Amino acid sequence: MAETQTLLGHEDSQRASMAQDQNSRITLLRNEIQRVDEPWHFVMVWPKEHGGNREWLQEKMPKPEEWWSRIFTGRNGTGQRPQFVKDGMSRKEFYNATYDEIILTFSGPECGFETDIMQSIDGDEVFLMIALTNLDTARRLAETESMLLPLKKQAYDDVSIPIPTDLRDESGQFQVQLLGTKLKDQSLDNTYPAHVKMSAAQKWDKVEDLDNPTLVRLVRRRMQLFVSLNALENSSAIVHIFPVHHWAPLEALYERRWNDLSLTRSLIDWPKEYMADYVVEYFGPEIGFVFHWFDNFTRALCIPAVLSIIASACRELTVDNMLPLSSTQIEEVYVGFACLLCMWSSAYFSNYRQAKNLKVLKWGMQGFSEAGAAVRKQFSDAYRGTASDRLQHFLHWFLCALMVAETVGLTWWLSVLRMKAGADPSGTTMRMQNETFLLVSQYIITVNIKVVDKGWTFLSTYLTEKENWRTLQDLKSAMVTKMFAVKFVAFYYPFLYAILFQPIVEGCPGHYDHEIDGCIASLRQDLKTFFVTQLVSELALLCLSLLMTKWAIEREIAGSSKKMKKYTYLEVQAKSAPYLTTDEVGDFMNGMLNYGFVVMFGVVSPLICFLCFISNFPMKRLLAYKLSYASQRPFPRGADGIGSWEPIMDFLGFAGVIVNLYIAVFVFRPMRDFSFTTKLLLYIAGEHVFFGAKFILQTLNGSKSTAQLRVEESQSDNLDSILSTTNKSGNSSSSLPICPRKPRGPLNP
Repeated sequence: MAETQTLLGHEDSQRASMAQDQNSRITLLRNEIQRVDEPWHFVMVWPKEHGGNREWLQEKMPKPEEWWSRIFTGRNGTGQRPQFVKDGMSRKEFYNATYDEIILTFSGPECGFETDIMQSIDGDEVFLMIALTNLDTARRLAETESMLLPLKKQAYDDVSIPIPTDLRDESGQFQVQLLGTKLKDQSLDNTYPAHVKMSAAQKWDKVEDLDNPTLVRLVRRRMQLFVSLNALENSSAIVHIFPVHHWAPLEALYERRWNDLSLTRSLIDWPKEYMADYVVEYFGPEIGFVFHWFDNFTRALCIPAVLSIIASACRELTVDNMLPLSSTQIEEVYVGFACLLCMWSSAYFSNYRQAKNLKVLKWGMQGFSEAGAAVRKQFSDAYRGTASDRLQHFLHWFLCALMVAETVGLTWWLSVLRMKAGADPSGTTMRMQNETFLLVSQYIITVNIKVVDKGWTFLSTYLTEKENWRTLQDLKSAMVTKMFAVKFVAFYYPFLYAILFQPIVEGCPGHYDHEIDGCIASLRQDLKTFFVTQLVSELALLCLSLLMTKWAIEREIAGSSKKMKKYTYLEVQAKSAPYLTTDEVGDFMNGMLNYGFVVMFGVVSPLICFLCFISNFPMKRLLAYKLSYASQRPFPRGADGIGSWEPIMDFLGFAGVIVNLYIAVFVFRPMRDFSFTTKLLLYIAGEHVFFGAKFILQTLNGSKSTAQLRVEESQSDNLDSILSTTNKSGNSSSSLPICPRKPRGPLNP
C-alpha cells in the first residue's frame, strides 16, 4: 500500500508532534498551558455529564425526531435516524446518538476528516477535534467546491513565461522584488500568479498547496453539507463550535510585530503595504482587508498629520507672540489647510480603491460576492417581500429615526443649558455650580455618543439578524448601513451643531471679537475631550475582555479536581469570546468614524489629524492582539474588499468637502466678513470646483492601476499555455479516503 499523503509538511509534522507532547508548554495571559492545536481545524464542545447538569440531561428531549431531521441533512444517505430516537428519550440519549452519528459521518468516506476527543480539565465538557489532514481528501473536496488556487511559480518557469509582478525594469520586463518571509518560511514577493478554479480535470502539480484558511473553509462547507451547525447548537447538543487558533502562525505574526504589545518593542511600526499579505495567510481575506485599510489610511494620513502640526504651531506661536502673524493670517493658513483636506480625501479614496483592487487580484478574490455568497439557513424566499417583511424593515428604520432624534434633541437641550450657565457664572444648573456644569457638560456629549454607540450596536444587530437577508454579505451590508446612519448623527451632529446652528439659534459662549470664535473654541475643546476619551475607553474595553478570559481560565483551573492535568490551549479558546460580525463592524466603524472626523473637523482643530495618525498605531496593534489572544479565531471568510464601507468612505469625502468649505467661507476670515450673497456664491463655486476635481481625479485614475492592468493582461494571455502542459503528478483520486483515527467510547456512558 502506498504511503498516505498528508497536508502536513516536514516542519508542520514536527510542530504537530510537539503540540501533542505533554512537555510542550506555552504561556498565555500569565498561565502556563499545554499546547494542543495542531493539526485541528475545528472543535465541537459537547456537554459532559457531571453533578451540575445531571438532572438536565435526564430530562426528556423535546421533539427528538424533529430535531434529528433539522440537524442532519440526510445527504448521500448519512444521518439516518435510529429507531430509538423517538418521543420519550432523554437529552442524554439523544445527544449520545447525535454524537455517534456525527463522528461516523465526519470520519467516513463522505468527509474523510481526522477526528479525536479530549476531556476538559474540570470534566464538564468533551472536545471533538476535527481536521482535514489527508491530501487526497482535501484535493477532492477542493474540486467539489471549485476552490480558486494560485499557480505555482514553477508552472510559469516550465513554459518560460515570466510571472507577472507590479513592477517593471527599464527594459519593460516584470521585476520580482523580495518583500519578506511568509509565515511558513517561504519567500514573500510582489508576484501575482493567476488563480484557477479547481476541478477533476485540473492539474494539481501546477497550483500551490491548500493553505490553512482554505482548509478551514473546506472543512466548514463540508460539515454543513451533512450537518446543520446552527440546529446542532440550538438543540443544545453542543455548547459551541469554533475554528482552532494555531500558535505557530500567531507567533510568526508576533515576530513581524503585527500583534506584539510588548513595551520592549516599538508600538509604532510603519505600516507596510505587504503586511496585510501576512494577515491573509492566517486570518483570510475578510480580516486581511480590514487591516489593509487601516495600514493604507495610516500611511495616507501622514501628510495631513505633519501639516496639521505646522498649522497648529503657527496658531500657538502667534498666541504667545512668538510669530509676527495676525489672526487673519492664521485663519488664512487654516483655509489653505481646509482646501488641502478636500483634495487629500479625494486622492486618498482614489488611491485606496486601486490598492484594494490590486489585493483582490493578488488574493484571488475576483467575483467573490457572486461566487462565494452562501445562502443563510434563516432565509425564507416565501417570506421575502411580504407585508410582514416590509413592516419589519420599516420598524427598524423607524427606530433609526428615533435614535437620530434623541441625539439632535439632547444636543439642543444641552447647548441651551450651557448658554444659560455661561451667562450666569455664579448660578447653578442641575444642582451644580455653573462653572462645574460647564466642565461636566463637555463629557456629557462624549457619554451620549458612547451610550448610543453601544446601545444601537446591540439593538440594530439583534434586529438585523432577525430580518430575512439572503446571504451573510447582505446581512452585513444592511447592518453597516443602519449602524452608520445612526452613528453618523450621534458622533458628528453635536460638533456640526456648534458651527452650523448654534451661532444662529442661540449664539456662542464667551467673549470674543467675533461671536462665532466662541463656538470654535468650544468645539475645539469638545473634540479634544472626545478623542482622548474614545482612545481610553477602547483600551479599557480590550483590557476588560482580556481580564474576563483570564478570570474564566483561572476559575476553571481552580475548580478542577485533576490537579496533575495541564490546562490546554483549546480550552483557553473555548473560554474566549467569539469574534462575531458585530465585533468586526464595530472595530471597523471606529476607524471609519475617525476618518470622518479628519475630513470634516480637521480644519477646526488640525491637531485631530495628528492625534488620529498617532492613535492608529496602538489601536491597530490592540485589535490584532485581541484577534490573536483574547478571542476565538474568526472564521477566515473570503471578501473582495471592505464591502459597504467603501461607499461610506466616499460619502464622508463628499461630506468633508461640504463642511470644510462652509468653515472656510462662513467661519474663517477673510471671507466671513464678506456679504452673505458673496459668501454664498463663493461657497457654491468652491463646492463645484472641488466636486469636479474629485470626479476628474477618480475618473483619470480609474479603479485599476496600470500595474494591475499589466498583470491581468499577462494572466489572460498566458493562462491557457501554462495549463496545457503535461501533468507530472496526476490528478487527485476520485474517492475520499477514510482517515483511520476515530474517537473511542461514548460521550456520556
